[in-house]
Amino acid sequence: MTICTRTILSASSIPTAAPLFQTQTFIAGKTDWAEWTNEENLSRNDFRGPWTQGTLEAVAPYRHRLRLFKSGASLAPGLTTHSVAGHAAGMVAYIFESEGQKVMFTGDLAHHQVFDPHHPEWFFHMDYDTDPALGAAAKAEVFAKGGCGEYPLPRVPFPLPRAGRSLSRRRRDLSIP
Repeated sequence: MTICTRTILSASSIPTAAPLFQTQTFIAGKTDWAEWTNEENLSRNDFRGPWTQGTLEAVAPYRHRLRLFKSGASLAPGLTTHSVAGHAAGMVAYIFESEGQKVMFTGDLAHHQVFDPHHPEWFFHMDYDTDPALGAAAKAEVFAKGGCGEYPLPRVPFPLPRAGRSLSRRRRDLSIP
């Protein structure tokens, strides 16, 4: 099975021209789908109006190949989901496992490569996260569990190193590639 998914279902993360993925199953979290395709958002005066419009347009070519899942679901052998809700209500991380090794892809769960590992409770703008307190809890869990041993974390929006484990020494975190 070939699948296409995103950590957040939003217009900025889905190709909006002709369908890029011609035959793949498009999967999305149920909570995320409900948040970003809710047509009631179209009348809002904040970022949700245009983002919902863009998302509805972007997912239109894929709706006939859509499969929704609940956070925590196994999507394919070696691919499971984990809730990291907060930045978006239905945001998930993907845990890839092969030959006993794991890596967790978190998308843009963390907003800053220096501040977030040390202070996951900090957030930069109330409108940036759907639920800042829930987002802080998700970041704290991911950095504690994933970053410190069980599996490395790719850090896509951050400068190098882009993947590694975090080691805590004398209240200082080090990123080990």
